[in-house]
Amino acid sequence: MTLQPRTILPALAALLLVAPALPGQRMIFNGRVAMGQAAANPAAPPTAAGKSPTGLNIRQALLMGFDHTMTDGGGYVWNIQYYGNVGNGTNNAYSNGLYCRINGNNIASNGQGWLNEAGDEVEIGPHNMNGVNASRRIKVYKDVALARWLDIFENPGSAPMQINVQYYTNTCWQIGTVLTNSGQATVGPEDWAFVTSVQGGTAPSLLHVFGDKRSKLRPTVQVQHNTITYNYALTIPANGTAVLCHFESQHQNVEELQKTMKGFRARTLLRDLDGSVRRLIANFPAGGGVFAIELERSESWDTVLRVNGDPLHGAVTNESFTLDTRFGEVSLPAQRVVGMVRVAPDTGAVGLCLSDGQVVVGVPREKDLRLRLDTGTDLTVPLADLQQWSYRITEQRPEEIAFAGPLLVLRGGERLRFAADATPLRFRTRNGTVDLAPKDLVRIQFDSESNGSHRVEFLNGTVLGGLLEPADLEFQLALERPLRVTRHDVGGMQFAEEDAPQPHLSRARLTNDDEVYARITNDTLTLRTAYGLAEIKPEQIRGLAFSPTHLGRAVVYLWNGTTLRGDLAESVLTLAVSPTTVLNVHVHQIAALVRSASQPPEELTGRIEQLVAMLGVESFDERQKATEELARMDPAVAPLLRKHLETPDPEVRKRIEEVLGTLESRGGPDKAAQLPEALRDLMAH
Repeated sequence: MTLQPRTILPALAALLLVAPALPGQRMIFNGRVAMGQAAANPAAPPTAAGKSPTGLNIRQALLMGFDHTMTDGGGYVWNIQYYGNVGNGTNNAYSNGLYCRINGNNIASNGQGWLNEAGDEVEIGPHNMNGVNASRRIKVYKDVALARWLDIFENPGSAPMQINVQYYTNTCWQIGTVLTNSGQATVGPEDWAFVTSVQGGTAPSLLHVFGDKRSKLRPTVQVQHNTITYNYALTIPANGTAVLCHFESQHQNVEELQKTMKGFRARTLLRDLDGSVRRLIANFPAGGGVFAIELERSESWDTVLRVNGDPLHGAVTNESFTLDTRFGEVSLPAQRVVGMVRVAPDTGAVGLCLSDGQVVVGVPREKDLRLRLDTGTDLTVPLADLQQWSYRITEQRPEEIAFAGPLLVLRGGERLRFAADATPLRFRTRNGTVDLAPKDLVRIQFDSESNGSHRVEFLNGTVLGGLLEPADLEFQLALERPLRVTRHDVGGMQFAEEDAPQPHLSRARLTNDDEVYARITNDTLTLRTAYGLAEIKPEQIRGLAFSPTHLGRAVVYLWNGTTLRGDLAESVLTLAVSPTTVLNVHVHQIAALVRSASQPPEELTGRIEQLVAMLGVESFDERQKATEELARMDPAVAPLLRKHLETPDPEVRKRIEEVLGTLESRGGPDKAAQLPEALRDLMAH
């Protein structure tokens, strides 16, 4: 028989533990099954009733008291105290940080905790707080300057429980500056990390990470004086568990913290946790991808779970598995299979999980699973009696399945690799229809089953809304067969593991909240000002802001801080997102645009290069004249000079440093590069 996609959809919904969004970076086939339960927090699926997942708590190797001091890979100190908080850190970076309160009460130890075997993680609890069992795990990484807090909330009751969770951190000195991951000075609703520096003292600056850009649960954040506060409304499922995760870093060099924030990849820092634990973290995306199919797996044996919950352990001896799917019969050797999970009891459909991250849904031809117990007994177990089964964890069948190529995610539950270049993709935006090249993309998100709005995310960070065309799509599957589906059948497509920002591109925020990273390909822009026409090269622009009420009226911020106001003669800006995706955007659809770097006119740039070359000539008089001319220039030329500090000539380096000092004393060389607050606000909202 050939399985019809609509017949399994209702039953599959009970299996899915997160909303049908696009896959994450890795597919995890591990953990405990929560069949038929709905997650109270999208990113925090429940555990199986009455059970704690493997690895939820640390292995209790050594009983310890407080204070307990650990040192991270950067040499920074973390003195962990009675409440699981950090006391002072290095050079009084903290005045007690990362307290955790539930409904107004601090989580506390009884004066003792546990230290793991590696000596890099401690745990306090569980502490019962009004029916919630709360524990805190604090890990200090030995290879990087970083610490991690996992706060574990277990609900033993038969009904979901909502709690208010508050974190508060005090610094020893008043906080002077804040810089968020979006470049703002205050933490906004889309931010997930920020760096703080204090006024006075020798205390290190601090990095605070409470999520990433895909996080569905975010706190409200307040920074005031020397106090940082997070507030969460968290729902813990009945007989289930939810976890909140936070990272902190200390560093004397604030620029290093900013680099860490920019390149922060939480999933690599959570790999020491079992997959079943990672999927419980409410404020970070679930590690299991779209469907978070959870298989009970062991390093010791193959595992079978019967419908009544009874486990069987041994070795599965079936040589192959055959499914009737929506695209015909599929036969797979056992070597390619990780496990199988029950999907639709009424049709007998199952999801077959493969070692390359694919999930094939269909009705199995086999009626039985053959299992050899460690006693030597061979059992024949009807598949109809099974909730799921899986092979043990090995190098060939790892716990985590690395992204291996483009994936098609269907609404029926399938997760299928396909040849991306074989499927032409067109995307209709409000600025016209463009071609999509798979090599430029991270994912395509189909937001609703009615497919009224699709979302394309590019490697460079561009996000566009629109409609994918054509309505009927044909894919060449890695299973060596074609598949033809309608847009309605598709949940999404994944083309790359993660984005790859290109900081040299201009960033535009459109009035429909699309975000575009692109090159401006207009040769020249003409602005009609009150004082005449201004011809402007795009590379000289630092930022643009457009009036929401007057078509074409703009404010233009140039490389040296000059601000021009007027009407733009051009009605369209041409933005090249990639060689194949070029948008012709009407100016009334642009809220604001900024460039990561702007340059002086070509004549001035050329003169700067000539003068820098003269700094190394034999004649002292020529070197001195060049130095003096550079020092008289606008401070905004500083970025062009800094790139020459890497020259091997010590004389040139010394003179450039002198010039930069002079420019800074005349008003700050970076002042022109700072965006006006009004433009920053437009880009942030």
